[in-house]
Amino acid sequence: MNEILYVIDSSVIIRRTKHDMYEYDSFPIHWDNFDRMINEGKIISPIIVKDEIVNKKQMN
Repeated sequence: MNEILYVIDSSVIIRRTKHDMYEYDSFPIHWDNFDRMINEGKIISPIIVKDEIVNKKQMN
């Protein structure tokens, strides 16, 4: 049986930054599960997401 994978876009990753602590403080279990699933390889993104994140960092 194939394991379920989740595909996300850059907005979710950008929201997971230290600058958005309201989100983490309000939903710690959600973000802890998100981090765990990334580390387990269950959450993936298209390669273009990396470019969007790099461009966002360069703009700030």
